[in-house]
Parts: sequence; C-alpha cells; structure tokens
Amino acid sequence: MKTIIFLIQFTLLIKASMAQSIPADSLYLGQVLPGDTPIIFKLEVTKGLIAAERIAITFNNKEIYYGELDSWPPKIQRIKCYKYIDNKWRGPFVAFEGYIAPSLSENDSIIYMQKNINLNNNSISCTFYSLREKTGWTNPKRLLSTDNDTHYFQKTKQNNFYTASSLPDSSGSNSDLCKLVIHNNDTTIQSLGPPINSSATENDFYIAKDESYIILCRFSNGSASDLFISFRNSNGDWTTSIKLGTLINTPNPNWEACPYVTKDNKYLFFMRGGNDLSSYFIYWVSIDKLIKSLKPSKS
Repeated sequence: MKTIIFLIQFTLLIKASMAQSIPADSLYLGQVLPGDTPIIFKLEVTKGLIAAERIAITFNNKEIYYGELDSWPPKIQRIKCYKYIDNKWRGPFVAFEGYIAPSLSENDSIIYMQKNINLNNNSISCTFYSLREKTGWTNPKRLLSTDNDTHYFQKTKQNNFYTASSLPDSSGSNSDLCKLVIHNNDTTIQSLGPPINSSATENDFYIAKDESYIILCRFSNGSASDLFISFRNSNGDWTTSIKLGTLINTPNPNWEACPYVTKDNKYLFFMRGGNDLSSYFIYWVSIDKLIKSLKPSKS
C-alpha cells in the first residue's frame, strides 16, 4: 500500500517533456507507417531470440522499449531500448536484464515490468518497477507482495492500477482482467467481472490512459488467442468485448497478443506467431479508425 501511494506522489512530481522534437519521418525508428493491414515492426534482437511481449514508447516518442526472449517460459529475457539522441536513433541498448513486458506511467517517470518468481512451489508473474533519475533507471523493486499473478500491470491518468491475475473466483478461466482496490492499508486485486471477463482466459491487455477502452487477449483451452476491444460506457461499465477483425486476428494456430497503443491512439502494436518460435514478430497497424467504427454510439 505504501509503495502504491509513493508511486502516485512520485508520478505527480515528475514532468515529462511535452515537446515533439523528432521530425515526422524519424518517428517510430523512421519505419514506413502502416495502414489497415498489420506489418512487422522491425526490431533488432540477439541471435536466436525473438522480439516478444508488449512494447512501450515514451510520450515524446524518443524512447522505445521492447522485450526479447528465447522461449515460453523463457530462460533468457531482457528489455531493450532505442533512444533518439542528437537527431539520430541509437541502440538498441539493454535496459533491464531478466525482465519482460515494459509499461510506462503516463509521464514516463516510472517503468513497470515483470518476471516470474517461484513462490510456495508455484511460478507466478510478479510486477517490478523502476524510477527514472537523471543518471538512468533505478534497480527494479517488486511492487506488490501477493501470491496472485500481476500480469501486464498498468497505471492510468486517474491513478488507477490494472492487472491480469488468476483469482480463486476466476471460474473456468486461467486469468481475469482486474483492478487494484486500495482501502486504508489494504490493497486487493478485484476482477472486473463480466462482460469484460468470460469463461475463457483474458490475459495480455492494454488499457487507454483515460480508461475509455481496453484491448485484450482472449483464448480458450486448446485454441490460440485473438484481440478484442471493450469500451467504457457513460455509466462506467465495460461493454461486451468485440473482436478487432480479420485483418488483425488470423486463424489458428496464430496467436495475437501483447497489445500496446500509442498515446495518440493511432497505432496498435501487438505480437503474432504460430507453432514455431521463429514465426513470432511484433506487428503494428493503424487503429484509430477501427476503434471509432467499433465503439457503440451510446457508450
């Protein structure tokens, strides 16, 4: 609880640069912008590894974080980073060794990440965090002392915290999308419930910083995953999730997972791959028009 309050205060004290000083043709590593059909976002990886899991981009677009790993569950995993310095993209540099799935706070002062730890003879996904200082990032510290998974932990502008977790009441599902409920000195993980959660597994996800929508990965036993979107309506409830369509979701055995949306809501990044590890890549696609077309008129 004290850690969560400290991170809220720390975020409010640190201001990220609002200026956009990168030329338009240098944004996103200078790669050709995608249209409605996903294309591979080219990221350099160590030989024998793949670019995997979600990515994170700073508000000023000058830093791009992504993970690389060797398998699932991974024996090798790390977070790498490209930086725009002196009018040129440089890197990738190793930002964090032994972690995966970066996520930035809304002003880029905190980076969240995860790794599996053994707890009570079980392997669980745990969230760690690092603070931005003038000399770089601090050593990661574990965020929550819980026996439950905290997968793809994210913070919104409303100072709310979301995660995917396996809970005792996740009936028929390996994971639910959840919200942290903070009351006095207690922090609990609470499922968002139906209709955003189902008897299938809701796992990887991205929540908009204003909490207007969630893009989530859903799969049932024996099937690969697809990406869905759920909107928050005027009552604060989540709408029934809708598939993002056949241009983004491809048939089994392909998995579409690990969503991330740029802060201007224009581009969706996600991971796609099938039975062979070598088939997995990070893709990106123009998403703003699709989001508008799927949003219920009265949500």
